[in-house]
This record gives sequence, structure tokens and C-alpha cells, in this order.
Amino acid sequence: TEALGHYNQYLKRAPRSEREYKMALYNVGYTHLALGDVEQAKRSFEGFLWLYKERDAYRADGFNRLADAQYMQRDYTAAIKSYEGAVSLGTAEQDYAKYQRAISLGLAGKTSAKIGALKQMQGENCGDFNDDAAYELGRTYVSLGRYSDGATVLEKFVDDYPQSPFHTPALLDLGLVHFNLGNSDRSLHFYDKIISAAPQSAAAKDAI
Repeated sequence: TEALGHYNQYLKRAPRSEREYKMALYNVGYTHLALGDVEQAKRSFEGFLWLYKERDAYRADGFNRLADAQYMQRDYTAAIKSYEGAVSLGTAEQDYAKYQRAISLGLAGKTSAKIGALKQMQGENCGDFNDDAAYELGRTYVSLGRYSDGATVLEKFVDDYPQSPFHTPALLDLGLVHFNLGNSDRSLHFYDKIISAAPQSAAAKDAI
């Protein structure tokens, strides 16, 4: 709250041509996010992007934070467009934007486009979001009742990403998927893997 007061005092006095004016808007956006004021955060990042035209990480991050605010307001169509703005800049921030764009496509009812976006990420180096995208693709197939496709994707996922935080949930998903496919032995195999790896965990209780 104190930081926001100082930034607003500065913005009343500083010329818009100064780089610091633009960066103040950027920081005000983050301050509003920290305070939980999503609408004001959105307006601040819109103002920042209007003035700040450098095709760098700050502009890409501004697009991502604007998209996050729109996402939180459930304006998924606007969020998709803003995430695409981040992707178009080609900075490291594009990995997050690609994943969030895919999620937003699903929430906007564009499931086929979501699957296409997630599959495209599988052929790219998307850093820390490669495993997120792979797991989400498998879950999306399962949610559509495409159990065979879901099993294929999730089995590859658990082999490729043994350290992922989604590894155990994927094993649970595989147990259910194979049960629905009538593969009782495969279903038991994945449930047993969870119980053997972490017998006292909540996931093991679910598996049991």
C-alpha cells in the first residue's frame, strides 16, 4: 500500500516520455496484483503496454500479467490474445504464455485448439512447462473419454518426467484410465507403483 502511494505520487509529476514513467506503471500493476485488485492491475499493465514498445522481456512479461488479470476475470478470449502477444516477442516468457494460452483455449470451449496447442508444445523446448503441457494433454484426452489417447500420452509422460510434481497424479490417472479400458492388470500395476514409492502418502491411500 505504501509503495502504491509513492508510485502514484511519482506518476502525477513525471513526464510520460521518461522510461521511469513506463516502468512505474509496470510496478503499479504488480502492486495491485499483490493487493488483490485485479481490475486496477489490468489497467496498469494496459497503460504500460500502450507506452512501452521495446520488444524485450518487460513487454513480454507485461503481456503475461495483463493476460493473467484477464484470466482471473474469466475473460478468456482477451487472455488468449494477450498471451499470444507475449509469444510473438520470442523471449523466454513465451513458454509460460504458450501453456497458459492452451489452458485458456480449453476454458473458452475451444478444446480442439487446446489439444493442438499442447501437442505443438511437445515438439518444442518450452523449458519448465514441457511437463505441464504433456500432463495437461493427457488429462484433456481423459476428460473427453479418449482413454486410449490419454493412456498413451500419460504413460510417455511418467517415463519422460519422473521428477515432475505431476508424476504421482499421472500414475493415479493411469490406474483409472486402464480400469475404464478394462485393463485390470495395467490398472493395478500403476496403483501398486504409487503404493510402493510412497506408502504413507495421500496418493497411496487413494490408490489403495
